[in-house]
Amino acid sequence: MLHPAYVAGLFDGEGCVALSFVKRRSWASDSTKTIYGFKFQLALSNTEQSIIEELKRQFEGTIAKGNAKKAKPWHKDVWSWHLQSSRTQRCFLEAIDPFVWIKRKQVDLAFAYLKTTVKPGQRLTQEVWEERLRIHNELRALNRRGPAAAPKYLPHDIVSKAQDTAHRYPRDELLTRMAKVRAAKSKRRDQPRLLASGLPGSR
Repeated sequence: MLHPAYVAGLFDGEGCVALSFVKRRSWASDSTKTIYGFKFQLALSNTEQSIIEELKRQFEGTIAKGNAKKAKPWHKDVWSWHLQSSRTQRCFLEAIDPFVWIKRKQVDLAFAYLKTTVKPGQRLTQEVWEERLRIHNELRALNRRGPAAAPKYLPHDIVSKAQDTAHRYPRDELLTRMAKVRAAKSKRRDQPRLLASGLPGSR
């Protein structure tokens, strides 16, 4: 059994607190409208398989194997452990909370996000949405590697762009435009290629 202090050290070095802004699905009644949401997960990666398996035994979750040798044969395979259930996430965070050091801010933000969880099917209030957006932006800044460049798109930019597209192009018009684009691409692919010998000045 791994001691929580040891697990906290692993999480400080190899762990990740991620809050992604993702496209959930399109509306059943109107395919031009899209439902967006947040996906929160905790993850930890290591080349020692036994440690990852013990984490799953103690805290549940899922395991995935990354094939690092395919890209770089001299590297070891990497095993990743993921927690996506709010119940297991809360139990894990409470266990390592007294010992976390490097990822102290990320863990505090994780607790803040878990306070915003709602029952399945329940709509988010404006206050909860804004709180999740704040947490998303802070985690993105903390997890960013390299120069602190501003992200190309933020969640509210994506939503505004999708709403603007739906407003400018109603469903029937949007489908017509998409069909025209596909037809044009298909026509270009079907055009025969001219041989170099048949071009003027090729001889």
